[in-house]
Amino acid sequence: MDPKKVQAVQEWPRPNSRKELQRPGSQNGKPDALSRVFSKEETRKTPETILPLRRVVGALQWGIEGKVRAALRGDPGPGNGPPGRLFVPEGTRPAVLEWGHSSKLTCHPGVARTMSFLRRRFWWPAMDPMGGVRAQYAPHYSDRVCEVKAKKPTIDISFPSITPCQQARANTPAIAGAYRPQCDTLGRYTPQQCWASTGYSWCVNTKGEQLPGTVTAKVSSNRPKCTSTNLTPCQYADNSCPHLIGSCCPNCDDKGQYIPKQCCGSTGYCGCVTTSGLDIPGTSTPPGDPSPNCTKTDLTPCEQASAKCTGIGGCKPTCDNDGQYTPKQCCGSTGYCWCVNPSGQQITPNSRTPPNCN
Repeated sequence: MDPKKVQAVQEWPRPNSRKELQRPGSQNGKPDALSRVFSKEETRKTPETILPLRRVVGALQWGIEGKVRAALRGDPGPGNGPPGRLFVPEGTRPAVLEWGHSSKLTCHPGVARTMSFLRRRFWWPAMDPMGGVRAQYAPHYSDRVCEVKAKKPTIDISFPSITPCQQARANTPAIAGAYRPQCDTLGRYTPQQCWASTGYSWCVNTKGEQLPGTVTAKVSSNRPKCTSTNLTPCQYADNSCPHLIGSCCPNCDDKGQYIPKQCCGSTGYCGCVTTSGLDIPGTSTPPGDPSPNCTKTDLTPCEQASAKCTGIGGCKPTCDNDGQYTPKQCCGSTGYCWCVNPSGQQITPNSRTPPNCN
């Protein structure tokens, strides 16, 4: 071996990096195994937040959360909810739903987006599916428009409201020994109410008002028998009414009797009824018209026959302003007319030609 060549190789400068072994441009050939060796990964640093921790004063909490936490003292819930989400007691759910729908954070987003927004923080068993929320817990939302410069059309989402018994139960203070109303599965007052801390029991009407003479102590052997027999016809009809939006439930006085003038809040119509609750014909007035003067409490025979005829195709008697039979009676479903006497008895045969009953 030539000693000069050996000396030249020994004196050849050694590369300090991998890049010095590669030729620039097109002269660089296919990378060898040495060039494919990856360098060690740099040590990852802990990610920093945009806002430094020294600038954080405290966590933001929605005002509705305080109401939910206060309600949890009296109703802690089942304890099997999703982690990181607050259980909402039954009496507080309408307020949570209304807040999630009409707050400035959401601005009336619709049913699906409202529930998606609430699921971030709250939970209750009937929250899924959406139908359960709409049918059981959501209240009737108002058409409030968000405070923006350009007013956009609002979306009216109507839900059945909670019953008076459920509302009274939700408003019960979280104090040991406080009286809490008992409601049935439909949200109505149970006929018999009990105060566990005192031992007293009594009967109530459909509005939760105590019936006189039914209060008994725990030590008494004659416990009150609160059945439908304790209710007047008006109270029984009111008890059977669902008391939801769109329902026309009867109004009873302090003694449980029908109020002469009955009005339906969902339709705006008002009319007069008898002492037995039957509608008096000719007294129904639409919204905006003067209310009827309901001084009459009994029906004439003609009005009774007219009130009983409610089926399609029936021949309903015609009464005058005094409630008496008009001399000429006609049936719209058949086209026949005839004459009657003052007691309503037919005195001429049926005829398609209107008879002269004067």
